[in-house]
Amino acid sequence: MNTEKYETIEEKILAIYSGKAEKLAQRKSAVLKELITANSAKAIEELTRERMVIDKRLFVCKNILNSIRNASSKKNENFSNYVVVLSTEAARLNMLTPYTV
Repeated sequence: MNTEKYETIEEKILAIYSGKAEKLAQRKSAVLKELITANSAKAIEELTRERMVIDKRLFVCKNILNSIRNASSKKNENFSNYVVVLSTEAARLNMLTPYTV
C-alpha cells in the first residue's frame, strides 16, 4: 500500500487499518455465507429425516386401518389374531415417535 499521499502518520495508520478492516469485513461475510449454507444443508437434512419418519408413521397407520377393516369384514373369525396385529403395529408406531398412541 502506498501511503506517501497522506500528510500525517495518523492518516497513514488509518489508511492501513481501513484496508485491514475491509478485508476482515469481506472474510466475515464469506464466513457468514458458509454458515448459512451449512445451516441450510443441515435444515434440509433434518426435514428429510422428519419426512421419512412421517412416511413410516403413515405406512403403519395404513396397516392399522387395514387390520381394522379386515377385522370388521370378517366378523366370524377370531379377533385375537387382529388384536396381535394391531398391538404390533401400534408398538411400531410408538417406536417412530416420542409420543404414545
